[in-house]
Amino acid sequence: MSNDDKSRVLMKLGKEVIGRRLVTDVVQADGRILVARGTIITEELVNKLINQGITIVLIEPPSSNRTVKELDRMFAKHTGDPYMEMLHKAAVALVEPKDERTPFSG
Repeated sequence: MSNDDKSRVLMKLGKEVIGRRLVTDVVQADGRILVARGTIITEELVNKLINQGITIVLIEPPSSNRTVKELDRMFAKHTGDPYMEMLHKAAVALVEPKDERTPFSG
């Protein structure tokens, strides 16, 4: 398996993909783009895609817990420093985006 294969996962649309990022555009049979790659999947988007007859998408794999653990380890010696704790929180948020909302463009 190549590194490129490890950077994408084919998944059925459902609650398991909410919060994950699309790695390709979602297109209709006529080639019209419904949702651009890079979009974070929301519950509303899942429902709209299913209503369009789309049931499977190609997404980024979940962020590695190892990455978050490594960030935790790196920032552990700065516990109690409010600025470093804020930086740590921001770094973890970048690794695991959860609350981005991208409207459906259909």
